[in-house]
Amino acid sequence: MPPVVETLQGVKALTFDVFGTVVDWRSTIHSELIRRARDKIASPTFTGLAETLQSRFRGISDGSWGVFAQEWRDSYIEFAWAFVPGEMEWEDIDAHFYDSLKELLQKWDVTGVYADEEIRSLSLTWHYLRPWDDSPLGIQRLGTRYVTATLSNGNRALLEDLNAHGSLGFARIISTADFGAYKPHPSTYLGAVNALECRPNEVAMVAAHLGDLHAARANGLRTIYVERDREEAWSHDDERWTEAREWVDLTSDLRPSGLRRTAHPAKKDPTRPRNAFSTVHKTTLDLEALTLLFSSSPHHSTTQLSSLSLPPQTTPHAVSETFAIAVVTAAVVVVVITIAVTVAVAVAVLVATTAAIISFSYADHNTLAP
Repeated sequence: MPPVVETLQGVKALTFDVFGTVVDWRSTIHSELIRRARDKIASPTFTGLAETLQSRFRGISDGSWGVFAQEWRDSYIEFAWAFVPGEMEWEDIDAHFYDSLKELLQKWDVTGVYADEEIRSLSLTWHYLRPWDDSPLGIQRLGTRYVTATLSNGNRALLEDLNAHGSLGFARIISTADFGAYKPHPSTYLGAVNALECRPNEVAMVAAHLGDLHAARANGLRTIYVERDREEAWSHDDERWTEAREWVDLTSDLRPSGLRRTAHPAKKDPTRPRNAFSTVHKTTLDLEALTLLFSSSPHHSTTQLSSLSLPPQTTPHAVSETFAIAVVTAAVVVVVITIAVTVAVAVAVLVATTAAIISFSYADHNTLAP
């Protein structure tokens, strides 16, 4: 058994953080903010605004819109972490993105540039974030072995749109809103486990944020760290980041140097506990690389991913898929046999008919002979 498969032995389902782990929110939001600003400046209504407001809005550079995007994202994180179920009035993420966008426009002193319907439309950009390049194929292939599910603070409609827009192929859409809470509240992780009809140690949380994984682990879930550009909040000199080496089940090497661009698990370190921190020597462990780790041969490159097959696991999905293949194969065999029998019968009839004609002609010839 490959080392990584052994590390996650017994896992039946994978729950995925979405913003930053599966989808690249940063590039999508940044580019959309720039596009909307340029369209607004070019629109006839813009010249009707006060000149000072026009000047301030024109003065926001493309790079500054990137800062704006990060502040928008940060407001979401602060909102989710501060929410206390049962003590605070519920607000879903769509409502938060709309409200926080209005607050940011006011903070940047450009309130009035966008009409309310434009603000609401812009806030819905979060429904159509681009997936990371490895996400669709990685999730789809992992879905042949495990039940794959979202576990995101995004509301259900948002997650369903992301799943469809990015062709992600999640088997289950689970939102923390289903439990009236936001990650990292314990009810979100345990709620997902119950929804998947599993035990906590049968579910692995996949995320690009160690804080998310730390909370998942505290509730008994296994942990897979997928490194993404500028997503990790814990800096490399943070003690928590260093300690993560001891408890994350599967990750890229958290050390800042010494990485090799291969996608196979490192040899076991006999000084570590059997199920602790399996290192993948790759600059990042993306979702395509994760599928490679469960392949029968651990030494393929990511360019060969399409030719790989994952090792079998006895799950309802796998059983139904095998049964369907067996039924189709049996049907093909029956059709082939039927055709063969039909052809054989036709040939036999043709031979018998030909023989009868020849026999009749011979007998008739003998009768007419003098």
